[in-house]
Amino acid sequence: LVNTRFVNQLQQAFQTLNHHLFQKVPTLSSRVTGAIHYFQRVYEEAKKYHHELQRLIKQEMERNEYAAHLANPEFIFFLASALATFPIFGAWMFLSSWFSR
Repeated sequence: LVNTRFVNQLQQAFQTLNHHLFQKVPTLSSRVTGAIHYFQRVYEEAKKYHHELQRLIKQEMERNEYAAHLANPEFIFFLASALATFPIFGAWMFLSSWFSR
């Protein structure tokens, strides 16, 4: 009698676990897929913005005779990256210090 009761409880626990793990996977899977698609769109937009910023920096550096000598692809990439990320990090640091008081 005790053995049968234990087996029944174990079976019921496995059924509950099965329901919670495998029946909710499509919902979890769709959310993960949605997040991946969202981050892919964000990455594509950031890449497009970065290329536009590189083109603008190169154009402006070539207009200046002193900066024209520095207008190589590596420097332009670094400068565009810095111009895109430093304001974000600055805002992050400011907000972190503001809300940590």
